[in-house]
Amino acid sequence: MTFDAAKDGIEIIRAGGGIVPAKRVKEILPGDVILVPTKPIAASISKHANAFNDFFKTIISSVLIYGVAKSIFGL
Repeated sequence: MTFDAAKDGIEIIRAGGGIVPAKRVKEILPGDVILVPTKPIAASISKHANAFNDFFKTIISSVLIYGVAKSIFGL
């Protein structure tokens, strides 16, 4: 961690999509990403939480669709 880490702004990016504040998470699941932002980034995440959430959901959905297509069609 850096000197300007926002310890109260730690977020868990769920593998299935969504961003959850670390203080609300009871356990870390396989595929989850722990994000420890700097204080300026934490403020930006807080301000634009819905946009970040939508962005990560889109990425996760795309990866899942690719994985299913690859297993079905052998791509």
